[in-house]
Amino acid sequence: MSNRAVPHPHIPPVSVPLVWKLGETATQHATQFILQQDDDLYYLTVGAVAPPLLIGTPEEQAEQASKLESVPVTVLARFVLSAKHMRELQDLIKRMVP
Repeated sequence: MSNRAVPHPHIPPVSVPLVWKLGETATQHATQFILQQDDDLYYLTVGAVAPPLLIGTPEEQAEQASKLESVPVTVLARFVLSAKHMRELQDLIKRMVP
């Protein structure tokens, strides 16, 4: 969305361009996603998993892997989206991902 109306009860809507400022925002590698719905709100949790560090021979690595009870997911961000914004995100993904 490139323009957004700024509502005010006594002033007619005005279109104002949006300018994305990334600055020092770090780029994260997201590998895990949870999407939850509550009425007309969607909660999107984005996380990342790094493979566990397994060292030694292939046999030693297999033994270490067999003893793993879980692998932690680091939560990178949580977002709350209205149904309208979720549809915009869905449309964007459909357009961009073959």
